[in-house]
Amino acid sequence: MSKTPPNPSVNGGGFGRVIDKVWLFFSSVKLTIVLLVLLVGAMSYGTYVETALSNGAARILVYRTWWFDTLIALIAMNLIGCTLRRAPYKIHQAGWITTHIALLLIMAASVITHRFGFHGQMIVPEGESNNIFFAEELDREKLEMVNGEPQQLPFNVYCKSFDQILYPGISTTRMFRSLGQGRQATVLGVAYDPGIPFMYVGSILLVLGMIGIFFVKPYLKKKFPPKPIQRTVKLPEDTEMTAEMNPKRPAESTLNAVKS
Repeated sequence: MSKTPPNPSVNGGGFGRVIDKVWLFFSSVKLTIVLLVLLVGAMSYGTYVETALSNGAARILVYRTWWFDTLIALIAMNLIGCTLRRAPYKIHQAGWITTHIALLLIMAASVITHRFGFHGQMIVPEGESNNIFFAEELDREKLEMVNGEPQQLPFNVYCKSFDQILYPGISTTRMFRSLGQGRQATVLGVAYDPGIPFMYVGSILLVLGMIGIFFVKPYLKKKFPPKPIQRTVKLPEDTEMTAEMNPKRPAESTLNAVKS
């Protein structure tokens, strides 16, 4: 009576192999290189669009698109995979792990800011106060930023007086200062950036990670040297090599020579 061989898909073997392939794909260094090249290309394209058209066009065509968010998500997944693949960790890898965590926080801050933050403009006449601003919206037909619906701040901004300072030789504003007699009103920028806390924490961890990699890691490797990996290779029995390694057990050729 013959037995039917087990089906790997029933026992989870086929699914396990698929998971292994997905895991190896997302934790591959080759994928990291490809994603970084794509990110550099996307950022270069965004810079070109912003220079040639406007900041709003760059947001519409690059930074607020589904493919750019997908690229950032793939980089984050690849970074997590490369980090987990090095487990179990050694103490001298603390700076490297901290750097990876910092990069993940910075990428999360960027996504949160682009998706949940907003910018706007508020006109404050000189000598008056105001708490109404116009949130910026993206006009996908004109590829530019436009003023949207008016919104209210939970506080008032009072403009006592201000002065507009221009760059020498051109009419571009360099700065506003609240001294002297300026125009009749000033336009203030209003911004809400919920990703700022993640950006601050990520930046601090990034600096600490770089310090750990370049300065602390050499000291830790000397203080706690990694244990060498011992790998045993099974050798075939009754050979000249095993006879040299184990003189108590001579090889078969030696025994035959003695018998003859």
